[in-house]
Amino acid sequence: MCDVMKKFVLDTSILLLIPERRLNVVEYILDNFSTSEIQILVPPPIVYELSKTKKGRLVLKILEEYRNLIHIGEPKREYADRWILNYVDSEVRNGNIVYVGTTDLKLKKQVKNKGGKVIYLQSQSKFAVD
Repeated sequence: MCDVMKKFVLDTSILLLIPERRLNVVEYILDNFSTSEIQILVPPPIVYELSKTKKGRLVLKILEEYRNLIHIGEPKREYADRWILNYVDSEVRNGNIVYVGTTDLKLKKQVKNKGGKVIYLQSQSKFAVD
């Protein structure tokens, strides 16, 4: 039996925890899921958002260390939440499991309504999946 591919989409809010709180969602994913079964994506609108601030550029620099494990999109000015929700909707309809890493409560609810799962900050220093 073939294992199902798990797709992870990372939002700006959870990526900014890397420099702000030294909490790395990429490390959480790598520690808790088999790397042969995962695909991690930083979407184009998220890359665009991150490229606009000093902290965001630091995050992009840190993510470069994972270049062989993460697909980092080319920066594109789009509405990030809409991009993420369209991706979740499409992938879930195709039978894939999609996790969205975010601290945005509104986005969390929308992702769950589309059948996705959410990685979120459960406490000051701990991630959880819902």
